[in-house]
Amino acid sequence: MVFDRFKEKMRQSTGLSKDMHHFKGTDNSRVEETLKEADKYATRLQKYEKHLKAYSAATKELLEATQKAAIEDLPKVYDADSDGKAFGQPTANNAAQSVKVNYLLELSTKQDAELNTQVYTPIDNWLAQHKEFNSKLKKLNEFRLDLDTARRMHNRTDLERVRHQQKADNVPDSVLSKIQEQSTELEGKRDAWTQYEGQVHNEVTQMVSEAASLHQCLAAALRISSQILADAIANGEGPLASGASGLSGQMAGTHLNNPVHSGGIGSQSNSPFQSAGGSAGGAYNAGGPTGGAYNAGGSAGGPTGGAYNAGGSAGGPSGGAYNAGAQNLSDPSYQQMST
Repeated sequence: MVFDRFKEKMRQSTGLSKDMHHFKGTDNSRVEETLKEADKYATRLQKYEKHLKAYSAATKELLEATQKAAIEDLPKVYDADSDGKAFGQPTANNAAQSVKVNYLLELSTKQDAELNTQVYTPIDNWLAQHKEFNSKLKKLNEFRLDLDTARRMHNRTDLERVRHQQKADNVPDSVLSKIQEQSTELEGKRDAWTQYEGQVHNEVTQMVSEAASLHQCLAAALRISSQILADAIANGEGPLASGASGLSGQMAGTHLNNPVHSGGIGSQSNSPFQSAGGSAGGAYNAGGPTGGAYNAGGSAGGPTGGAYNAGGSAGGPSGGAYNAGAQNLSDPSYQQMST
């Protein structure tokens, strides 16, 4: 039987058989064409799943990196003592003291679990179902080749009968018996092919119909991904995006001399970016009684803010200006920075 299938397949693929001009092979096209469409969709799904997993992994790495960066020690700010010797002062890290930072790692685990349940599992199940049709199509082709082999043998015997009749000869009983036997075999193989072809067509049609529900998985993936980032941002609005008190401010406020690096004085505890409050909050990661501009701040008790990596010392009357000395409006030697 296997050899008969091979011969029939070669006859149909090469067209070298003598009777190929009037013999047409059984048509599996409605199943084959539907499967071709399913193949294209499966390829797109596999590509989508690959990109989604890459995005999910990148988001996970981002959340983990954010968590690590949030709890790392911030750079020290160096100042000079009365002898002119530099000494470093640690910068307060509000996020490091917050238990909520660990929530970023929880979000990463939550994302993996939800994507696996709502997206990956339904898609993988559909792809596995689609893969099974490779063997079903192979089996259908075997039924088809068996049917076509039986059809061809029956046709040849029937032509022999016709030739005897054309010669006005009596058709031999052996030929009639052979035709009867082949007709019975042909009918059985036709029924087998018809039944299996209908079954496979129904199954592939159902599979394609179920593919429509996978669009809900695509929507779920977008919802889960956006919700994870939204939760991370909401978490960041606490310890990561704002300060807790005026004592934690380092980097903003009013700059009397350099408008480029200056910020407006904020209200009690509000500032646009990672700032802390205080009686005069800064505009960029700072605060304190009098905020400084760009990585500097007026120190506690100082009436004026510092500018760019400098600041007045505790209780001092003035802040620093652009990584250099402090500006004291009452001291003429420091007036060069005021214009």
